[in-house]
Amino acid sequence: MRTTLLLACLLLLASAAAGEEPAGSKSAAPALVADDAAVLDVLVVADTDDPKIGRHVDEDLSIMEWFFRVGVPAPRLKVTVLRGMTGATRQRIQAHYRRQGPSSNRARVFYFAGHGRWGKDGPDIQLPDGDWVPRDTLRAWVAQGDPRLAVILTDVCSTYHGPWVGEGDDRAPPHDPRTFRDLFFRHTGRIEITAASRGQVALGTTEGGYFTQGLVRALAVTPRLAPRRKGRLDRNLDGIVGWDEAMIAIRHRTGQVFHEHHAAGYARGTTVQREQTPLLLANEARSHGRVIPRSEYATGLLLADEGAKDVRVTGARAGSPAAWAGVPKGLLLREVRWFHKHRLHEYPVRRASDLQVLLARAPSRGVITLALERPSPSGDKALDEGSRPQVNLALDR
Repeated sequence: MRTTLLLACLLLLASAAAGEEPAGSKSAAPALVADDAAVLDVLVVADTDDPKIGRHVDEDLSIMEWFFRVGVPAPRLKVTVLRGMTGATRQRIQAHYRRQGPSSNRARVFYFAGHGRWGKDGPDIQLPDGDWVPRDTLRAWVAQGDPRLAVILTDVCSTYHGPWVGEGDDRAPPHDPRTFRDLFFRHTGRIEITAASRGQVALGTTEGGYFTQGLVRALAVTPRLAPRRKGRLDRNLDGIVGWDEAMIAIRHRTGQVFHEHHAAGYARGTTVQREQTPLLLANEARSHGRVIPRSEYATGLLLADEGAKDVRVTGARAGSPAAWAGVPKGLLLREVRWFHKHRLHEYPVRRASDLQVLLARAPSRGVITLALERPSPSGDKALDEGSRPQVNLALDR
């Protein structure tokens, strides 16, 4: 039976490394290589039963599942969803974190979409059964087991008013999964972000809450690098996206969604809310890693010539983008492709040294595709599509 296997991993190619960098090439700024967390545990809790907000909260839930599954390799991700009256309860949330035990090498994200109000220490959340959870209690739950990184994201109001549901909005596909690795695997500490500043209503549409839409636009769509500082996530060009940089983009993108639906502001009673500004309640996160020269940092693919025209992947350097994505060894590298000025460029690879030459010719920013081939055990050349995985490498030189 024919099967389809598509290996689509956006890997970081900061520059060519030893064996991949042509002689005389210019050295670029240093890149940061981190001692990554082993696993990202995501708990998504949503009040999908409330008839007033259920439609857009249900969409929030699907957005966040999609958001993490696209950005993080499956072996490194665990997503748990608790929804509605029977699922999103205090007991089930507490049990989820108790089961994990010591978590010093795990990163943890708690996301909640539903009702909220401003409490003593920031927005409290209301579970579907009406149970109010104070902010300090929520922090204690997420901190159980001493996780390496704890991130709390709450798409709730910061007043006593409920959300407003309006028209839908489109969202774009993900841009650069390296952002996920930087924020969730290369930091330690604690992060808390809530949807609205004190006194503001957290608004939403049938396509999800404004904050959730803004979060996705900020982290999955905003380019990591861009010519203008205001248009990129890595604003200081230090090789890693920090939470302070991410927060700038989250506020900006949430504001965009708000003004797309409320050009003159959102009227509630006798007052008009002019904006919705996500609030950074806590930023105790630190980037974790070491800086090494770009000349030592590469795709991480190890290649070897085999026969007259074959180039085989023999492995991946520890800690490299190829190792992060789990590129299997034993595949044959057949072709390198990229788009430049709306034109597809395709080049065959017959020797390991060809990759070095082709990378020097590739555009300095963009994506190249390595076309691989999984040899048939029987030696049959008529291989099916599932035997030809592709690996996309994000160029960033």
